[in-house]
Amino acid sequence: MGTLIFNGVSTLDLGVVIQTPPVYEFPSKRFDVVQIQGRNGDLIIDKNSFNNVNREYNLASVFRKNDSFIENVRVLVDWLSSASGYARLEDSYEPDYFRLAMYRSGGQLPNFYDQATAMIVKFECKPQRFLKSGEIQLDVDFTGIWVEIINPTKYVALPEIEIVGGFTYIDVANGVDHNNPDGLTRVTLDDPSIAVETIIIDSDLQDAYTPTKYVNNEISISNGFVTLQPGSNWIKINPIVGDGTTSVKIKPRWWVL
Repeated sequence: MGTLIFNGVSTLDLGVVIQTPPVYEFPSKRFDVVQIQGRNGDLIIDKNSFNNVNREYNLASVFRKNDSFIENVRVLVDWLSSASGYARLEDSYEPDYFRLAMYRSGGQLPNFYDQATAMIVKFECKPQRFLKSGEIQLDVDFTGIWVEIINPTKYVALPEIEIVGGFTYIDVANGVDHNNPDGLTRVTLDDPSIAVETIIIDSDLQDAYTPTKYVNNEISISNGFVTLQPGSNWIKINPIVGDGTTSVKIKPRWWVL
């Protein structure tokens, strides 16, 4: 018997068990197919992204309270409907991973003598299986030297960088040759006045912000937001001199399919 946690609530807390392990579904790639007159075959345009997948569970619940059938199943329906968009989904079958999922389908809940019910629950998930190890923030040297970060997966990660005390610029190079200025992603702090706050640079959201406001207009980015490519990545933080930079942490957000 397995368990799952959706939107912070565990099936253990609800008296729900998973009757059979879920089927592993992997996503399809997104691409456009173009047919050109007079040319054999199709022209394939890879969009470098993937479609959503389904994660389906066969659940059963034996009621632990003496409430009516309707009152008991309402708790289950409220749980499934608790998130307005994507929420975190994890289960005991893949303990090292989590997904971002939504539940937007209806369903039927049979009444077993007012004592129990069963259901098939299908979550629509983003294609990534995020590694829980990718949530651990990595402390990065901020004395202006190159630091190597190795992406252990085959997929491009979109990290979150947290800088306390500000910075002058951040350089990121993907691959071995981190001394090539043409291949750098550079994040420059244009407005030193915001350096007294914690600054978050989120490559997934493509936003920069402090705890109180967005600061996209105070930051310049060349070659796009920071990415962590498979293999070696190099990062260098040029600090603010004096009572400036005090901490730099990177949440890498590793993922696989």
